[in-house]
Amino acid sequence: MCASIIEETIPNIIKTINLAKKEKPNYLEIRLDKLKDITPIKTEQLLKTITNETKIPLIITNRIKKEGGYNTQSEKERIKILETSIPYAKLVDIEYQTPKEYQEKITKNIETIVSFHDFQKTPPKQELTKIIKESKKIGTIPKIATTPHTIKDTITTLELIEENKDIIAISMTEMGKYTRIIGPILGSYLTYAAVNKETAPGQLTIKETRNLIEKLGNINDT
Repeated sequence: MCASIIEETIPNIIKTINLAKKEKPNYLEIRLDKLKDITPIKTEQLLKTITNETKIPLIITNRIKKEGGYNTQSEKERIKILETSIPYAKLVDIEYQTPKEYQEKITKNIETIVSFHDFQKTPPKQELTKIIKESKKIGTIPKIATTPHTIKDTITTLELIEENKDIIAISMTEMGKYTRIIGPILGSYLTYAAVNKETAPGQLTIKETRNLIEKLGNINDT
């Protein structure tokens, strides 16, 4: 279980982390792209504070706009912030479509989630399988998040999880919400959940996610 933290100010980030800690997630995802006036110095100050507050492993994300994020910096500036976060992180999220020269600045120094988002559709399974294979060459854990238009699209997501080891796959929106529960039962590396507000379409809260996984899967926390 990964609690997604998406706030505009450092005090609000710390406040939300303290709420999340009560639910005992396995990871905290810190969405740096939402933080106002983000700089490498501000990043280091924030992450030092967080790691003093909690020992929960951190996933650091600095999402670009076309992948559903808020970051408007140049790629050079954006990647520099991710580089600054490496000493404090368990995993760093780097986009599949990030230029190779910037990917390597991150992937050579830490384990990574290589993320692919499609906010318009769910591409054919063959295409997504190719992206997964290429992502494993780039980094550690492929992440696929797509937009379903039919239930069949959501089944494609679940088939990807069954057919590939150590990946994260999610169907977004209300239609795909159930994949956030069934995915971990089928073996998805982790599932993302909100603390008090969703950070992606169709996201459930930590408590809702855990309760449903336990009821449906009778498995250990994921």
